[in-house]
Amino acid sequence: MKNERNLTKKTLAFLACGVTMIVMGVSAQAIEYTPLTESEVGVAAVRLYEAAQAVWAKAEADLNPLGDGRKLSELNVGSDVNLLIKKYAAPHYANEPTVVDSATFEKLTEPRWYRGVRPNSDEVSSSTSVSTYFENLKCGDFYTGMAGNGIYAGDDVSIAKPYAGDSGLVCMFVYNNAARVISARDTERILEKYFADHPEYKDNTSDAKHKFFNAQESALGTAGFVGRLLGYDVIFGANTEIGGVHVCSVLNRGILTIDENPC
Repeated sequence: MKNERNLTKKTLAFLACGVTMIVMGVSAQAIEYTPLTESEVGVAAVRLYEAAQAVWAKAEADLNPLGDGRKLSELNVGSDVNLLIKKYAAPHYANEPTVVDSATFEKLTEPRWYRGVRPNSDEVSSSTSVSTYFENLKCGDFYTGMAGNGIYAGDDVSIAKPYAGDSGLVCMFVYNNAARVISARDTERILEKYFADHPEYKDNTSDAKHKFFNAQESALGTAGFVGRLLGYDVIFGANTEIGGVHVCSVLNRGILTIDENPC
């Protein structure tokens, strides 16, 4: 698996600095990533601003942009930002994944990822069973992400089991080779350039538009804001390790192949 550019590959160790959030981890045995050049960061920052403008324009033209009758001027920092990006920029992220039986899954050669969930957690409310959550992940009304950052998983079952506990479950998936991936560090670099070019939005939430364009205040967080608006499927960070195991965040579940049975 690789990022979208055909440049000389460098190892993940190159990225082991500067990541400030837990995002998609990488199996060191299988994935290499080429960090963005300074020129590419600049281009991406321009694209980010243009994408944010496009979402905002669509929201302004919508009679019910927030879906609950509120005016756009009543936008709240956080979840409303996530809602607008989900609605106008990334609806395809809710596409259903490919679900296969365990025998077929065993034959897949891509690195495996493991996600653990348990009752009464952030992802599973007291009124939802873990089995229902798993079914929704596979084929139901499901949109990635706690706070919009994605479906978290680890590249070893040992990181997922503690999240499942005694009463939860662990599901397995792979993401396909066509997935567009970016590192958390590169999303930070893009956002730094974005704010350098548009300082009026940095640390400014004076009105609804500034709330939207100030990604640091969004529920998506830096990586989610950048990743979703630029159309990435996967975000990872090489130094976001827990107990030596990498962790991951999938923004687009449509690029996943999931084992129909929990492990």
